[in-house]
Amino acid sequence: MCPLADLAPDAPLEEYLQDVKEKRISKPPHCPLCQKGGHLRWHGIYRRIVTTLTTRRALPVRRLLCTLCRRTFSIRPFFITKFRRYANDVIRWALWSLTSQTYEGVAEELLQKIGRCVAIQTLHLWRERFA
Repeated sequence: MCPLADLAPDAPLEEYLQDVKEKRISKPPHCPLCQKGGHLRWHGIYRRIVTTLTTRRALPVRRLLCTLCRRTFSIRPFFITKFRRYANDVIRWALWSLTSQTYEGVAEELLQKIGRCVAIQTLHLWRERFA
């Protein structure tokens, strides 16, 4: 049995949505690009679609602007990886499943579990990058 099965997979997602709603997302102490502090300003929100083990949702992602270097960046939720549409719990579950199943078996199980087709090539990529 997968060690993630006992977790409430949407708890971090719901907590993040509540934090955004109540404006509890905090700014970093300094710009991650120029490393200067005190020059970050909120610069809007965009929507990002994320698939978890139980749902597919559009999440609001806050953006910041550094007034010194004029660069923008996002404050990404901790449970999603940069440039990935699947939440970390989906990736961890797939990698755990690959220890005892074929790529095709894991892809089929993900299709049944999350209702989305995950390409075999994507599973290879996850194993290469995260395992």
